[in-house]
Amino acid sequence: MAPAASNGSSSSSAAQGKKDDKKKKKGEASQEDIEAKISEIIVEGPGGSGQVKMEVDYSETTAKKIPEARSMVSADPSRLEEALELLSGLEKQTRSGGDALSTGKILVAIVQLCFEAKQWTLLNEHIITLSKKRSQLKQAVAKMVQECYSYVKDRHLPSKEVELALIETLRQVKKSSLKNILWKWMV
Repeated sequence: MAPAASNGSSSSSAAQGKKDDKKKKKGEASQEDIEAKISEIIVEGPGGSGQVKMEVDYSETTAKKIPEARSMVSADPSRLEEALELLSGLEKQTRSGGDALSTGKILVAIVQLCFEAKQWTLLNEHIITLSKKRSQLKQAVAKMVQECYSYVKDRHLPSKEVELALIETLRQVKKSSLKNILWKWMV
C-alpha cells in the first residue's frame, strides 16, 4: 500500500491541538474532561459524598468475629456488652471500608445477640444508634431492619409493650432514613 499524501494534514492537526489548548486555558472543558466528571458524579454522587465503593473486604474477619462474639455470650450471658463492643469495633471498620455485606452481617448479629439475651431496651437502643452512624450503608441497615421486622411478624416478642416499642423504633429508623434521603436530594 502506498503511504497517504500529507497535504498539510499534520499542520492542521497541530493547529487543532493549539485550539484545544486555548479552550482549556479559557476554562472550557474538553469532551474527555466532561466525561471524566460525569463518571465521577455517577460513582460518588452529585456532592461527592455518595455511595462509597468497597475498599477492603472484611468477610474473613467478620466470619471469625461473629462466632467469637456469639460463643462469648453463650458461655457467659453477662459478657453481652463485651461481645457488642467487639462487634461495634468491627462494624466501624467495615463501614469505613465500604464493605456492605460484612456490615450487614454484623448489624444483624448485634440485634440477634440482643434479641437472644432478651435485652429489649438494648435492642432498641442499638437499632437507633446503628442506623444513625455517619456514612452508614443503606443495605446494611435494611438487613438489620428486616431481621427486626421478622421478630414482630413471627410474634417472637414476650409482650405487646415490647412489640410496640420495637415497632416505634423501626418507624423512627424509617423516618430518619427517609429524611436523610430527602435532604440529600434537596441539597
